[in-house]
Amino acid sequence: MLELIEKIKGQPNVELNRTLTLLLEQLRFTENRIRHSRRRYNEQVTLFNAKLRVFPRNLLARMLGTQSLTLFQANSDTSGE
Repeated sequence: MLELIEKIKGQPNVELNRTLTLLLEQLRFTENRIRHSRRRYNEQVTLFNAKLRVFPRNLLARMLGTQSLTLFQANSDTSGE
């Protein structure tokens, strides 16, 4: 996709360049929001898991069958990092 963007950027059409620039800005903004949300989710999961290990919550969690949650890990296709 980056190759296509670079080819389009080379075109003399000013309006197309402006539109493409806006699109790239929106894409960066969306990627940053996703990255922030993943980080926040992992922080909350870490807190939840830590609370499950502390007495007396660990006893209650065991009785209710509550299990630890897993952290989100993006694969190489979706991480963008």
